Amino acid sequence: MLLKLFISSILFSLTIHCQETNADTYVVGSENSDFDSIKKAVMEANAGDTIFISPGIYIESNILIDKDLNISGDDKHTTYLKASELSMSSIGRIFTIEEGANVEITHITLANGSSKNHGGAILNRGALILDYVTI
Repeated sequence: MLLKLFISSILFSLTIHCQETNADTYVVGSENSDFDSIKKAVMEANAGDTIFISPGIYIESNILIDKDLNISGDDKHTTYLKASELSMSSIGRIFTIEEGANVEITHITLANGSSKNHGGAILNRGALILDYVTI
């Protein structure tokens, strides 16, 4: 019985490892990028994928995340995601993370998001990790 449990544990670990290695990385904003917008990259990505955002200023809002994703900018001092160009004219929040989604956002500055209730930059209903993020 113990040997059966040990083998099952090894097979489970191998299955998880195989699933993690199938994740892709998509690039947004560089000359040879996969996508020209963060929203398009999020919509097309599969659960577990990484979206890398090249240095620059991106004007996007109302990005819905309903799956596990890693979103990483180049650096929070060179990669900016704004809901609008001007802070007083925002048209919505930047990210909405749905229930059940595990999201990690790193190395980016988020600005100019707004909402009448609950979070101008991010409305988080899932699990969220922020690392090297300025809001």
